[in-house]
Amino acid sequence: MAGRTIIMPYRTETSDTSLFNSYHFSDKNALRGVALACLIVIVLALAKLTIVPAEYAESVDYLWPIGILIAASTGGFIAGLSVTALAVCADSMTDQLIPRAADDPLNIIGLVFSGIFLSVGGHVFKKVLKASANMVKSLTYHQRFIDSVFDTSPDGIVVSDGTGTIKIFNRAAEEQFGWSAQDIIGRNLNVLMPGTYRAAHDDYLARYGETGERKVIGTPSTFSGVRKDGTIFPIEIFIGEPEGANRDLYVGFTKDLTQERSTQNRMSGLEAQLIHATRTSSLGQFGSALAHEINQPLASIYNYLAAAKKGIETGAFSRELQFEIISKAEAEALRAGEIIRNLRSFLARGSFDKTYNDLNQLVDEAVSLALVGSNGAGIHLTKILPEDAGAINCDRIQIQQVVINIVRNAAEALRDCERREIEVATSAPSNGYVELTITDSGKGFSLDQQAHLFKPFMTSKSDGLGLGLAICRTIVENHGGTITAQNSPGGGAQFKIRLPSGKVA
Repeated sequence: MAGRTIIMPYRTETSDTSLFNSYHFSDKNALRGVALACLIVIVLALAKLTIVPAEYAESVDYLWPIGILIAASTGGFIAGLSVTALAVCADSMTDQLIPRAADDPLNIIGLVFSGIFLSVGGHVFKKVLKASANMVKSLTYHQRFIDSVFDTSPDGIVVSDGTGTIKIFNRAAEEQFGWSAQDIIGRNLNVLMPGTYRAAHDDYLARYGETGERKVIGTPSTFSGVRKDGTIFPIEIFIGEPEGANRDLYVGFTKDLTQERSTQNRMSGLEAQLIHATRTSSLGQFGSALAHEINQPLASIYNYLAAAKKGIETGAFSRELQFEIISKAEAEALRAGEIIRNLRSFLARGSFDKTYNDLNQLVDEAVSLALVGSNGAGIHLTKILPEDAGAINCDRIQIQQVVINIVRNAAEALRDCERREIEVATSAPSNGYVELTITDSGKGFSLDQQAHLFKPFMTSKSDGLGLGLAICRTIVENHGGTITAQNSPGGGAQFKIRLPSGKVA
């Protein structure tokens, strides 16, 4: 890929080009070459003395370079010179022993110069041969290393040319797509894509080849892939272009997201169950408060209806007064129904369903529900709900659950306090967010509590699980917002919830 260099974990042998440091007695091949060259010189000398007729003896001199070349090409420059010296001595000695042989100094000089030339040439040949062997060895190792990387990579690797023809298909890609490398190599990449992507892919390749405009290359992207059996599955793909490829070679790294998506869906389901379980666990706490709260409208209904009945029986009430009494009983019945409806809505299990909701109304309902009955007894509640707070796009029940949880915690924190005040305030949208602030006049947080406030199973209550605020944070973050807690400057605890603002559809 462009801008990346792979450093191979392989050290090639150093090549010594010096003429005088090229011969090592530990080099067995060099020793064998020198020994063979010396044997050739000795054989030639003996042949010149004993086998070849005297009148043809000088023709043997043309064979000395063979031994020199063998020595130089196997042992290097020094080996070649050594055999040259041996050949000169052998030639001189044999010429003196053969009766009609002429000991011509020019022959000796020619042999010396040819020996030097052949020693240099043999040395160069030896180095070229050795460098070629090292290169072949290095390339073989590099190829095996790259093959190993391709085959052991947990991600699929697909290499294609500028026309989209697949050139390399590793084992992970085989497992992901269900194709064997033998069957897929030579086909177009679009066989790995659903029909909706195929035409677009071909058009993109053509456009990139003409303009060089990048849209996918160099950027991780999520697409759908199609297996050999036609199954469509989610994949994450990163496409790179090797440096110098000139838009003619692309490397794609693919990751099957099927398991990851399945895990995410399962975790989302578990999270929804946990949130529902938390709401349901509040039922017991709401029970006594609900009984206290609903008892008042029921008692009023009974009293109103009893008075109306008595008035009808005695005729003491006028028609207008009877109508007024029955209307008041109706209003109390509606009030009781609203209390029950709010509780049912809060406890109802449902999916994550975002709608546009008026922030002030949402908060007002949640606070009223949180302080129902004895929970709000003796608490001075201040609500600052400006009209320009606007709306938010949210799951109404979940955000109300956050507000209820924090307000109920504040009410519980104020039980042993002389000053029992809770302030709930919303703000107008700023930088795309609205802010909800809940402040109490309690004792606030210790440093240790503040550091672990939103962690699961961290609680200061003897009967608490420590999941409430952790779930609150999960809900707020799932809505793209943030929740923080700090000690209020005026004393007590203060929670700030920031959520993306919206407008009523």
